[in-house]
Amino acid sequence: MSNSTISVASAKLYIKEYLELPLAALHKEGENILHTTFALVRKAGACDLPNQVLAKALGGLRKYGAHTSIPLTRILELQGFDATLWCLRCVLPGEEAARDRLARLLVCVYAEHVAYLWVPPAGVTWRPEDAISVARRYALGQATDEELGKARKSAESAAWVREAGQSDAVTAAALAGEAAQNTTWAGKEDIVLFTARVAVSARARVGVAEVAAEFGLEVDSLSWYRYECKLKAGAVEREWQTEQLRRMLDGTEPTSVIS
Repeated sequence: MSNSTISVASAKLYIKEYLELPLAALHKEGENILHTTFALVRKAGACDLPNQVLAKALGGLRKYGAHTSIPLTRILELQGFDATLWCLRCVLPGEEAARDRLARLLVCVYAEHVAYLWVPPAGVTWRPEDAISVARRYALGQATDEELGKARKSAESAAWVREAGQSDAVTAAALAGEAAQNTTWAGKEDIVLFTARVAVSARARVGVAEVAAEFGLEVDSLSWYRYECKLKAGAVEREWQTEQLRRMLDGTEPTSVIS
């Protein structure tokens, strides 16, 4: 369809369909690799109300058992993304190494998904994927401290870029390095959550531009739908992130990066 044949009505119809577009189901069942218990959640300082809601959903605390393991995939299903990341701090004893590896790799997955937004200035060869690749190899024991340190410095030196979405892509890459190098768990779930939010922000910023470009329209012509497009673009990114978390908790490899 040529640009000249696009009517206001067809553009509005497209935007309506875009805003209602569901993300394709990517879930594949596997072995749940991380768990917690009500006792561990309470010990970690969870608020009473979310604990009560979870207990009710599982049939009651007394019936389910304070020390019965709860798959984090179940918490993701019942309480959502943020609550599941919070519960990474209180996994079962013996699951800490798997938890750390998952968190480090998850940050890489989230950062990589928005890395395409980076458009390097003239003469700059660095790319967010460079830092993310080193962070991933470090998480798998295939890169040295020195390599990771250099990758983090390169990412931080590029963080001055301020065009929409680009600074977020660089920040996400830097966070991947920070998560990989962090040898203690304290605060690591915050790094994962912050990276996820940075990626959502990046996709939300460019959501309107992507819709306009799809139909060869000016962004200003979508003024009535700009806010809705940003919300939907961010929501689709969070849905994608949630699916990657679910897959990794199932012991399944995350899906290929879809830009």
